[in-house]
Parts: sequence; structure tokens; C-alpha cells
Amino acid sequence: MPYFMDFHIFDQVTVEEVKQAHVADRSVQNRYGVKYMQFWVNLDMGTVFCLMEGPNAEACAKVHHEAHGNVACNITEVQKGFYEQFMGASPLLDHGLVLKQNGRVDSGLRYLMVVDLVNLTRVSHPAEYRKLLNPSRPQAIVSNTIREFKGKEIKNQWDNSLLAVFDEEDFALLCALEIKKLLKDLNESVRYKIALATGQPVSEHQGFFEESLSECQLLNVLAQEGEVVLDTRIHVPSKMKERMASEPEFRQLSQSQSSFARTFFELVNKYLNDSNFSVNFMTTQLGISRPQLYRKIIELTGRSPNQFLRDIRLRKALALIQENKYNVSEIAYEVGFGNPSYFTKRFQEKYGISPSKVAG
Repeated sequence: MPYFMDFHIFDQVTVEEVKQAHVADRSVQNRYGVKYMQFWVNLDMGTVFCLMEGPNAEACAKVHHEAHGNVACNITEVQKGFYEQFMGASPLLDHGLVLKQNGRVDSGLRYLMVVDLVNLTRVSHPAEYRKLLNPSRPQAIVSNTIREFKGKEIKNQWDNSLLAVFDEEDFALLCALEIKKLLKDLNESVRYKIALATGQPVSEHQGFFEESLSECQLLNVLAQEGEVVLDTRIHVPSKMKERMASEPEFRQLSQSQSSFARTFFELVNKYLNDSNFSVNFMTTQLGISRPQLYRKIIELTGRSPNQFLRDIRLRKALALIQENKYNVSEIAYEVGFGNPSYFTKRFQEKYGISPSKVAG
């Protein structure tokens, strides 16, 4: 049977109350062909996540409704392998309550990291072109460091950036610091940027880690080269603040910045392949003046709106080239360049090689 995970939010909740609800679920679950397996409690946020097997989401919801009436805000199907990568395959359990290895209650929160690596290249031999997309030595350094700090690398379904998940916030932050140091010291022409976000398994309207993965990808696009960007919910312990304060490449978004960034990216994703998508169109759609748009985007990214939009298009083009399904002209139009020659010029400026050579 498929796995499902649900999400509850309460004004306040205790671990004992959730344990009692879990017992009640298990007392009626057989009537609906459901098996309630385990649950996570975040006392600070008042959130509860339950994992169950069942024929469908409706049957899982009926168990909650009959057992105690605490109907979930959302129930979503999860793939077992994907679930285990994020949440762990063999957790410690106390009557269904998931515990961390140190015995503390597992809140269900995970910490996601995206590391974007691109090699600059000036090579001329065709066999070397893929180094642009596959900087093997920097990737090995990042992968080893993720493991060193107890993270798990996960296949990234969006592009060729590296994606990792951590159970502990401190380890995620320390890992980001170490990766930045190692890549900065690396004597290679590699460009990198790192994003770190807090994520809960299920949100009110989105499926398993969908919201969190989207947030992490957004932060990664916002980051400038050589920078680490943290989302608003990452708590930086006092013992790390002094070290990070001496690292000018670290930045944490404010709540207002995060909100504007999400709105802006919804607009960009909708019109990315439209070559007429301009600054004037952005200001009209966002309901702000041209000076306001420039100020907000420069504050977020260090680039003008046009420069930032061009970078997004070129990064998307690089991902499409890797798919090896389209020619250069098709990719140029797909990412919103009305002129393939202009696209080629900008691509070579950014990556040091023409797109036709990479695609070839």
C-alpha cells in the first residue's frame, strides 16, 4: 500500500496528547485498511506530522475523524524511498513518537542545502567541454563535506546542483561554512553559491517537502557567486554568529525580502520564455515603481533586474543543454532570448564557452 503523510497545526499541543491520539487512531484503523505508523511533534510551532499506510488519503482521514476528530490540514502521498532519504529509514520510536538519536523529540524539521557549482572553462578539446557541467573535483569536496557533517545527498530533480538534507541545524550551518572555505581555497576556476533553508515535511497546501525545496532553489538563484544565503527561519546560534559576522559572503533574508522574492519568482517563472518580458512589464505586474523594483532586486541579488533576469535565463539554458534534447536556437527561444546570436554572446561571456560547443 502507498505511504501518506499528513500535517496538523494546533494553538498548543503536548506530546502526551498526540500519543493518546495515536493510540486512538490505531484502535480504529483496521476498519479502513489503514496503518498509522509514527508521528513527529514540534511543540514550538504546534505542528504534528503523521505517517501511515493506506489505500488512499480519504481512508486515512476517516481514521482521524472517527478516532479523535483532529482532521489534518493536508494529507499527501509520499514515495517510500524519497521519504526515507529525508526522514530516515529506522528512527527511534516511543509509542509512535519519533525521537532523534540523542533521545530528544524529533520535530520533523529538516535543513536543506543546495550547492550550485559551475566551472569556468577555456578548453578547446571537445572531450573537455562537459567539465563546465561536471566539475568533478569540487563536487567530490562538497559531497565528502556533506557526509562529514552527517548530511545526506539527494538526487536533485531540478538541475545539476547538489542537494543535501540535514537533521540538525548546527551541522547544516557548519557544513555550509566548511564548504565555502574549501571551495574558496580551491585553486580551480569554479563558481559556487550555497543556499540553506528550513523545511517541514508537509505544508498546508503543498506535498512532501515541495514548499521547502522550492524555497531552497529560490535562495540559490538569489545568491551571488561565492555567497551563502540563509532563509528567514534559520536560527543562527550565538556561538556561530561571531564567525559568520566575519564572513561577508553570508547573508540571511528578512521576512519582507523573502515574501517579495517569492512573488517576483512566480512572475519570472510564468514569463521566462517571453522575450518581451521587460522591466516595465515587471513593474506593472508587481504594482511598484521602476526605482522601487531596482532597489528591491539589487538589495536581494546585487544585480539590476535585467542582469538578474539574464542570469536566470542563462542558468536555465545551461540545464537545458545538459538534457541534450534541443539545439542552440531552440534553447535560446525557450529561455526568452529573441536572438540566438545574442544568446550565444551572453552565454560565452558567463561560462567561457559557446553553447554550441557544450551542446555538441
